[in-house]
Amino acid sequence: MSQTRALQVVSDTESVSPKLSLRGVSKTYRQASGEEVSALVDVTLDVAPGEFLCVIGPSGCGKSSLLNLVAGLDRPDDGEVLMDGRPVTGPGPNRALLFQ
Repeated sequence: MSQTRALQVVSDTESVSPKLSLRGVSKTYRQASGEEVSALVDVTLDVAPGEFLCVIGPSGCGKSSLLNLVAGLDRPDDGEVLMDGRPVTGPGPNRALLFQ
């Protein structure tokens, strides 16, 4: 017979330095018509070491823009992306992005 285990609350992540941080990140693109489209506006989040995160949403909501910034393939217009407390300035061996 299998044993059941109660759900556990994730430990306090405030005492642990985040593995990945986004601080006030914004990204805007200019369409061929000249119109600006804001893909991300003032995004702030922390991802703890070992934490699993899913980015979901409808088409055009900024998922790929967010992942491109984290991977270092693009730079934010405002804010900063940090990996282990250091700015992400380009692709690196500590991050990977798999395209569909």
